[in-house]
Amino acid sequence: MDGLIIQVLSQSASPFEEERLKRWREEAPENEEYYQEMSKVWALTKPEPVVVSSGPPDLELILQATDDSIGESPQGGAAQEDAPATTLPFEKKRHRVEGRRTNWMRWGLLAASIAAVALGIRAFGPGGVDPIATYQVAAGQTATYTLEDGSFVRLADGARLQEWAVEEGREVSLDGKGFFAVARDESRPFVVKTDAGEIRVLGTRFQVQSEQRSVEAVVVEGLVRVSNEEGSAEVPAGGLARMVRGESPISESVADVYGLLDWPGGTLIFQGTPLSQVAQEVSRQYGRAIEIANSELGNRQVTAWFQDQPFEGVMESLCLVTEALCTQGELGMTMALQSGGGGLQ
Repeated sequence: MDGLIIQVLSQSASPFEEERLKRWREEAPENEEYYQEMSKVWALTKPEPVVVSSGPPDLELILQATDDSIGESPQGGAAQEDAPATTLPFEKKRHRVEGRRTNWMRWGLLAASIAAVALGIRAFGPGGVDPIATYQVAAGQTATYTLEDGSFVRLADGARLQEWAVEEGREVSLDGKGFFAVARDESRPFVVKTDAGEIRVLGTRFQVQSEQRSVEAVVVEGLVRVSNEEGSAEVPAGGLARMVRGESPISESVADVYGLLDWPGGTLIFQGTPLSQVAQEVSRQYGRAIEIANSELGNRQVTAWFQDQPFEGVMESLCLVTEALCTQGELGMTMALQSGGGGLQ
C-alpha cells in the first residue's frame, strides 16, 4: 500500500489507483491515520525538480544532497512546489511515525531521490521555453507517465521523450520505445516526431520503436497516419507500419499485434477504451476468462493504466469504476450491471 500512496501523492497514479486508495482509507480509521502520516512526510521530503539534459543525475550527487538536507527545518527552506513523477514504492514493510521524524525524513527523501534516478525525472525548461517537459528512463527500467493533455505513455529502458509547446496541436519527440494511449481531441492532433518521420493521431493506442534512421509503429486501437518526405500511409488497428529515412512508409496487417508488445509486467494502458475490449486484453494478459453480461456495460469507457498488478487488483478497480457487479466463478469472472455501485463478490 505504501507504493500506491506515493503514486497518489506524487500525482502519478491512474484514476483507478486513486479510487482504490480512497476505498482503503475509508475501510478503517488506522488506515486514514497512516495515510495522513505518509502525506506529512511526503510534504517534508519530496525532492526538488531537477532539469535533465542528457540523462538522470549521478546517484552520488543525490546521496550527498540527501545528507545535506537532513536536519533542516521544514520552515527554513524554499517552498517545494513541484515533485518529479516517480513510481518507485517505499519498501513493503509498514512504517509508523513515532517520536523523532529524522529517520522518516532521511528515508523518504532518499527513496524519492532514488526513484527519480531509477525511473527518470520530469524536467521543465526555464520560463516555459520548449520543450515543456522531458522524460528519461534509465537502463533496465520502465516507467509510465501522464502527459499534459491527459494521454499516457509507457517508456522502455533508455527511452527519452520530450513534450513541445505547439499551437493548435500536441507534439512529442521520441528516441527509443514507447507505448501511447492518446486522449481523443479532434481539434488538436497528437504527433510523435522521430528521425525517420512522424506519426499523427487523434485518439488511439499504439507502440512506437524509434531507432536512428528507422521507426516501427504497432497500432492496437484507432487509426494512425505515418508520414515522411517520401510519402504517407494510414494504419488501422491490427496494423504495423515501418519507416526508414529516405524511403516511403510501408504498412501491413499482422495476425497478432499483442504478440509484438513485449513489456515487463505486460501492457495494460487504456484511454477511453470500451470495457468489452479492456476485458479481452485483461483476459489475454492473465489467462483468466472475463464475461461481460450486458452490451451497455461493455460500451462503458475506461481510462487507466496498470503495471505489475495482480489480476484481482485489476478486476477490483474495473468493477468499482464501471459500477459493475462482478462475480467470481470456477471458469472466470462475470461482470454485470447493477445499481448503487459495483464490486467483487
